[in-house]
Amino acid sequence: MIVYIAGKMTGLEDLGRAAFRKAQRELEKAGHVVLNPAVLPDGLAPDAYMPICMAMLNAAEAIYLLDNWEDSQGAQIEEAYAKYQHKLVMTETLFRAKQKVTRKAIRETRKQMKRSILDLLQNGWHIRVGDDET
Repeated sequence: MIVYIAGKMTGLEDLGRAAFRKAQRELEKAGHVVLNPAVLPDGLAPDAYMPICMAMLNAAEAIYLLDNWEDSQGAQIEEAYAKYQHKLVMTETLFRAKQKVTRKAIRETRKQMKRSILDLLQNGWHIRVGDDET
């Protein structure tokens, strides 16, 4: 899924780019294509950024809202536009919680599979890996 990141930048140290980079890494790790406005160059007039960001948002299927998005007038506009366009809206807090639950579920499933295989082996079952019949 193509995901646009929205959050507060104005007034933050280095425009809050660290939070945007962290979100980008997490989203990419989850298999998403990320559109990150924090990679835009410095030096443009403040009103020049919003049209670029809106074009990025138009290309996205979803918006990912950093926890500070409500402190940003621009991010509030982006969130409202994303909803208007019926894009999926993800929040940082819920995305991270879901990822944590998913990782835990994967670990538990692996443990259960190992226990099941050990039970089978202890009960005299033989496990053949691959197809050695011709």
